Amino acid sequence: MGDSKNEKPELEGKKVEIFLSTPLFRFRYEENDEQLELMENAVRLSGTIVKESAGGFILKAEALSNMRKVEKNLPFEKIFLPYGKIDFMIVA
Repeated sequence: MGDSKNEKPELEGKKVEIFLSTPLFRFRYEENDEQLELMENAVRLSGTIVKESAGGFILKAEALSNMRKVEKNLPFEKIFLPYGKIDFMIVA
């Protein structure tokens, strides 16, 4: 994060590929009157960092992967990721 309160945090607006230390919680959701489930063992997220904070950041998610398949039709547009959930990230 930046040193000055007026300085834009360095990751905001950057495209990233994030590898999670543990999979996302798998939950059920409804879309177009159809019951769906979040991908099993989702450990990789791609997107753009929207906002940084002291505890993590908000990611505008574009894709989710379990390392075997990629899902682009996600049940959420943005997700908060705490820094403790991240194993590592590639910044474009």
